[in-house]
Amino acid sequence: MTKEASPGTDAGSGAAAADNAAGQEGAAGVADTLEQDLEAMRLAEMDDGADDDAGAGAQAGAADKAAEAGDQAGAAGDDAAGADAGGKTPLTVDEINKRWQDQKAATRQERQARQASEAELGNLRRELQELRARMSGGQEGPPQARQSDNPLDIEIPDPEQDPEGAFKAAIAYAKAQRAAQLEQNKADDAATQQQQALRSLVTEFQRAEQEYLGVQPDYNEAVTFMRDNRMAELELFGQSPEQAAQTFRREVLQLVAGALRTDQHPAHIVYQMAKHRGYAGPKPATPDPEKETAAMDRRIQAEKLSRSVSGPGGKAASTGPTVEGVNAIEDGDAFDKAFDELARAHGLSL
Repeated sequence: MTKEASPGTDAGSGAAAADNAAGQEGAAGVADTLEQDLEAMRLAEMDDGADDDAGAGAQAGAADKAAEAGDQAGAAGDDAAGADAGGKTPLTVDEINKRWQDQKAATRQERQARQASEAELGNLRRELQELRARMSGGQEGPPQARQSDNPLDIEIPDPEQDPEGAFKAAIAYAKAQRAAQLEQNKADDAATQQQQALRSLVTEFQRAEQEYLGVQPDYNEAVTFMRDNRMAELELFGQSPEQAAQTFRREVLQLVAGALRTDQHPAHIVYQMAKHRGYAGPKPATPDPEKETAAMDRRIQAEKLSRSVSGPGGKAASTGPTVEGVNAIEDGDAFDKAFDELARAHGLSL
């Protein structure tokens, strides 16, 4: 006996058929979406010119799309199951849209967080590569080889294996490099100040020497004597002439600095030090042989004049120079003048 279907049963069967058709159509749409995403992933992997980070982003984006499509299909399946279950109220369109939007938002946040992490890792890799290039002088090589050239002895881990450790090591290296640069700047400043002080000392000493020469004409001779004496001592101790000269200059500058600190004339102190080492004053002038010969000739003429004046035919002069006075004259020109005057006074022609 055939049982006739009730209108309610026909309506339920029609609704179920519509749901099955919608589910099949939704499943077909999800399958198409997955197939398209997989094709996009395959094409992204085949692109040789793509960057590693860009490839990772494309793969992550394809996976996210697939996950969203799966979530959407799962939500549609859950909604259909809820509608088919007896005694349960089916979800409304607004509730289905809200659930789908919530799942999509969560997936988007996860994708953004992953992309941010990958971007940070990429930046860290580039910074470490630049850091290693600076430490190795621009030469490429394995991490171990580059670390051996590290002037600060800071080990840089491989960012592929230890990204956090590599990042911390990079920060430590930057701080150490900055500290080393500050120390170098301090050393350079100290050297510059020392050079300026030395130039100022030398300038003051030169001015004092020029001033002292006005009252002590043999100052240069005294300095030469002291230099030769001191350098001879230093060479006895094994110093070369160049080393001895450098030592002497350093000692003189120390002597000058001490004199200036105690408000004494530095050139006078140097002169007194030369006397302390045996300097006995300027040497007497070396006699000129020609002048000595001329002086001897004048004395001979004076003797002849003396005999002529004191002889039988000589005439004594009441006034004028005497023979003894002329002989006592040391200056040549004055002697010649006095001798001529004496000869004229006695009527002699020599």
